Amino acid sequence: MIAVASALWTLVLATGFILGFEPQGAVSSSRAAAASACALHVSPVVVLPTDCLGVRRYSIPGEFQLEANSTRAGTLHIYLKALKWPMEDGTYRLRMKGFVGFEATAKPPKPGYTFKNVPEVSSQLRLYLRSAGGWQQEVAVELSDALCEWQPNKELFQACLADAKRKSRTSYSLGDLSIDLGDTQALDIELLVQGWPRYVSLSAQLQAALGAPPADADGGGVRTLHRTLPYHASLPVPRLARILEWSEQYHTSLGFAGTYMYALPKDVAELEAHPGIRSLVARRQLTIILWDEFATYKNWRDYDLQIVESHAVLSLWGRNARALVVDLDEFFVPGTAGDTLPRMLAPGGCMALGADCLSFSKKIMFTHTEGAKGGQPADEPSLWASSDPQARHPLVHYRYQQVPRDRGGPKNLVNPSTSMPMDIHWTSTCTGTSAISDGMAGDKAVSACASRTPCVHVPRECAMLGHIMNMLSTRRTSKNASLVQPTKWLWMLKE
Repeated sequence: MIAVASALWTLVLATGFILGFEPQGAVSSSRAAAASACALHVSPVVVLPTDCLGVRRYSIPGEFQLEANSTRAGTLHIYLKALKWPMEDGTYRLRMKGFVGFEATAKPPKPGYTFKNVPEVSSQLRLYLRSAGGWQQEVAVELSDALCEWQPNKELFQACLADAKRKSRTSYSLGDLSIDLGDTQALDIELLVQGWPRYVSLSAQLQAALGAPPADADGGGVRTLHRTLPYHASLPVPRLARILEWSEQYHTSLGFAGTYMYALPKDVAELEAHPGIRSLVARRQLTIILWDEFATYKNWRDYDLQIVESHAVLSLWGRNARALVVDLDEFFVPGTAGDTLPRMLAPGGCMALGADCLSFSKKIMFTHTEGAKGGQPADEPSLWASSDPQARHPLVHYRYQQVPRDRGGPKNLVNPSTSMPMDIHWTSTCTGTSAISDGMAGDKAVSACASRTPCVHVPRECAMLGHIMNMLSTRRTSKNASLVQPTKWLWMLKE
């Protein structure tokens, strides 16, 4: 059991537990009601398996057939969210969105790699909806491909997608599920894999969605802007809390409503007890999602990072929000001093590009560069580890930037309705329309992600991400670094 240390905290299971409240910003009455409902259903002693943000994980064990009469056994994890989606004519459709990943029982050949789907997910997996009313219909699992998503233009992107459908890959990213159940009131629906003996019922989740307030659809209203951060398995909580305080101070000034951050169960008690964390939660600048972690291998670091990131984006679907999927050591940097993210996205702004996914390049930030005046570079990890409440914001020491030698691993600001799953640095936008799954649309319901377009790259002159690569440990020395542009990029700190 987990003791709740303060009435300011809520703990709700959503493939993890939610610690905190809706981040501050323009919030619809339906979303506010949903947040209140979460708080009301929490036991003060025992954490209940309640889904606040609506994401459920279903797991179906099974096996794929391999050559030489062998099999690949494992578990298919299916993450789904269900919403009552408002239509222009005043009616509603019951929609589900999510992603799938097959976790093989056998140890992977490279334990250090992050999660990938095995090739049989593409060649053999056939997922079906089945109704007690008698119909059964296959639903498409559309696999994204990071090899395509880093192509430099739309033409090469589309050519890569076509090639990926013709040729089998050695591995795949997470698969997208986009399901439209129409205006159905029949909720006795099951999800199954062809040839596997076990299945799961979606009835409880669909019933909850049908009885809940409708989704806050993307209709030109106020968009709330959030950051999402993965969990940190080894960072001490006091140090994490201090960095979060500095990070929120910076990003709130740029128009972000708050941050969704994941945490592991081992850190819950210390997170609850830390006054800095409690303050961020009380100010609605931070929501902590306690991650329902997987069984893992020793040194299998970050293997579920794509799943965490995709879960975060899926959680924000139906909330008229945008999510910037980043790491703790990455900071959003406008190209013009004094600019904010909402203004840049508004008509006439440099990011008003008509895209549901915006991709940002990164530059590594340094306190010093070779040949510069002013003595030796600062000990960067020490700056960020300071516990002195009077210490200056560490970013004020950063005056230099360097373009990474490689592609720099872009990060993305995404619309959860169209751009997912995530693959750490890559994703793309689904541009189609899902066919209604009611047993009447043929053998296989077409997915919205059957057609895709790449993310739109934002020029560095408009905005970029500053990567404090040496925040936690010294990993890179500066050579040939130039002054940060704009030079007054820290206008919000007033130092």
